Amino acid sequence: MNKEWNKLVEKHKPLLDEYKSAPVGKGWWILIDSACSLMEDKEMKPEGFTQIKEKFGGLRFYFGVSNLKDKSWPKMDQFIGSIEYMSWFICEDCGSHDNVTTEGNWKKTLCKNCRKVREN
Repeated sequence: MNKEWNKLVEKHKPLLDEYKSAPVGKGWWILIDSACSLMEDKEMKPEGFTQIKEKFGGLRFYFGVSNLKDKSWPKMDQFIGSIEYMSWFICEDCGSHDNVTTEGNWKKTLCKNCRKVREN
């Protein structure tokens, strides 16, 4: 296990307990950290993540909402949607914002340097 990932899991128990290994590349961990901090907000209080993954090149979060108050749902959806949107501009592998594209047969959001490394 990666020590940095373990620290993030420890910081956001119990939200990330089921993730013994990182579900996405290290470059997106800052986004997961942000989403967890949002989920821990006392006003929001959703049930937690049911899934965190890369889908079609972008970061996706799925979470339970049965205990959210009606007025909290639009706010939660907007914040999580914003975090997912940011993933399209951040390299999944290294976190760079420079020369990031989403391309290839298996869509990956990577910077030019990380794409070269993966191709070799």
